[in-house]
Amino acid sequence: MSTVIDLLVEQALGGDPEAFVELIAKHRGLMLRTAKAILKNHDDVDDVIQDVTVKVFCKLGTFNGEAAFSTWLTRIVINQCLAHLRKVRRARVSSFEDLADDDKTQTLDPADPRPGPEQQVISSQYREHLRQGVAGLPPIFRHVVVDLVYKGMPVAQIAKRHKISHSAAKSRVIRARAILTKSVNNPSTVPLSRPAA
Repeated sequence: MSTVIDLLVEQALGGDPEAFVELIAKHRGLMLRTAKAILKNHDDVDDVIQDVTVKVFCKLGTFNGEAAFSTWLTRIVINQCLAHLRKVRRARVSSFEDLADDDKTQTLDPADPRPGPEQQVISSQYREHLRQGVAGLPPIFRHVVVDLVYKGMPVAQIAKRHKISHSAAKSRVIRARAILTKSVNNPSTVPLSRPAA
């Protein structure tokens, strides 16, 4: 017998945006706990979780059910956190080299979890890559994706907000995911021309 999660995964894979929102909501605690256990700077947790949500939205079709959805999702969170830490580490090494080159007496504590300007720039690069994909969507698709993925709004509320039918809102989310998946997997891809509403 299928569990509630199995049913939500099946519905989300079938293109149901409401199932996707509920699936993420049910796993948010797991995502937060995992990210907090890895990231020393908890200020970065929300950004990483947001990145993971967009990534799952784009790559949900690659979930094959060989492992539990929670396992698949946890792997994405861990990989995203480790990628973030690698970027921060590279920024710290660069900062130390700059200090040595300038022969300054100033010291920097490598255990200091607060991000410096260089770290902020580097750690934001991946987020920017994902967000450029969203920004490149035609407006009628971008607005529903922002509402669904970033704000976690239910489709009924999105439909009401944009003064469209429930089925139109659902259709826009499905079409937006197809465009966004293509643009995120291939950043050079030019988004489709703006379609009729």
